[in-house]
Amino acid sequence: MTGDPGSSRFYCENAVRVIAPGKSRNRLQMADAVSAPRRAIEDLDRKVAPTQGGSFSKVFLVAEHPIGIGANQVLTDPPYQFSITIPNNIGSARKYFVGATGIASSGQSGKALRIHLDVEPSVAISSIAVHPSTISFIRPGDAIPLSVAGTFTDGSIMDITQSSGTTYTSGDTTAVTVGTTGVVTAIGLGNLGITPVIAQYSNQTFSVQVSTKRLPPPSH
Repeated sequence: MTGDPGSSRFYCENAVRVIAPGKSRNRLQMADAVSAPRRAIEDLDRKVAPTQGGSFSKVFLVAEHPIGIGANQVLTDPPYQFSITIPNNIGSARKYFVGATGIASSGQSGKALRIHLDVEPSVAISSIAVHPSTISFIRPGDAIPLSVAGTFTDGSIMDITQSSGTTYTSGDTTAVTVGTTGVVTAIGLGNLGITPVIAQYSNQTFSVQVSTKRLPPPSH
């Protein structure tokens, strides 16, 4: 990330490196998603440098909770290189943002482009459970979010609702639709009045039964 001391614009130049035990070092562009196994200790390095003739007085690391806990690093001298550790007990598999904020010697500040860490379990799934397991809609446009919990072969349980490995499918899109984050939305009566919404993670699936029987029939 480079910064222009005369403005609040900061640019990302250097790559970000995520290192997992037993894995090769991957260099990625700042806007790329980084896959980080939950059970591994992940070191994220970010280097920050000012433009020629300029300087930073401080550079701060900014990370989303809970990755940001214990990562409140403030650097005042080059090389501006940060390192954070992803907690092993992180509760949700999803994307978390990491960024940096620099204060130029002139006093102006700017933020780096964020990167996203896609934190996913590193052990196999044994089962999934979805709440609620049944839904009954009475009006078109009503929406209910699903919550998906995964139980893994090591006995751990993790929220995988927004995991990149979790997919959702509606059995009848004329009745209900379901988004990538698990929000189910009523559309209409549908073909049968009962529609399954399938949540899937790896080889595990869970069927949520959705009733649209109380929705009004389509007008002709």
